[in-house]
Amino acid sequence: MPTTPIYALPYPAAADPADVPVDMQELAERVEALLGTIGIWRIADSTLGAAATSIDFPSIPQTYAHLQLVCSLRGDAAAATAGVQLRINGDAGATYFVERLRATAGTVSAFEGLTTTGFLADISGGTAPANHFSPVVFELPNYRIAGLAKAAVWTEGYLSAVAAGGVTFQNGFGAWHVAGAITRLTLVASTGNLVSGSRATLYGLA
Repeated sequence: MPTTPIYALPYPAAADPADVPVDMQELAERVEALLGTIGIWRIADSTLGAAATSIDFPSIPQTYAHLQLVCSLRGDAAAATAGVQLRINGDAGATYFVERLRATAGTVSAFEGLTTTGFLADISGGTAPANHFSPVVFELPNYRIAGLAKAAVWTEGYLSAVAAGGVTFQNGFGAWHVAGAITRLTLVASTGNLVSGSRATLYGLA
C-alpha cells in the first residue's frame, strides 16, 4: 500500500484488493498517532463582521494543558488609544490584579491595579492612524486546574500616531483571585466597541 510523502499516511493503490474496513482502520490509526505529536490546537477563531462590545469564547474544552489567545484588535473610542479587558468565566467583578510595564518614546513606566475588572490591555483607538490593528497575545497556563487561582502574562503593542512617541509596547501580568478552571474567556472593550475586522484566535497547548 503506498503512503503520502510527508506524513506516511497509507492509501490504497488501484491494484490493491478492496478491503475498505482494514484500509480505513489503518489510516485512522496513523492519523491518530500523528495528531498525538502535535503540540498546539486551534480551539476557536472569531472575526467581527460588525462593531461589537466583546468577543466571547464559551465552553472551552478541558483537554489541554495551557491556553493561548492571539488577537488583532482595534477600538472605536474617540481617542488615539482604547482599552480591552480579558475576563474569565464571565467574572466582571474587581477580582483581578494587574501589573504592566510600558515603553513609549524610549521611556519606561509602570502601572499597578489591585482591583481591576479584567486583565487590561491597550489597543489603537478610533483616532489612531487608519487600518492599524493592535497585536495582543495572552498566555494562560494550567487553565483547567480547579484548585488554583489563575494567572496570565501578555504582550501588546499599538500605534497611536505616526510621530515620535506614537508607538507603544507593553508587557503585562495578571492574577485572577478566584480558584477554578477556566471554561470561558471574553474580550470586552473598556469604552465603545471593537471594530469590524477585529479578530481573536484561541489555541490549546498540549
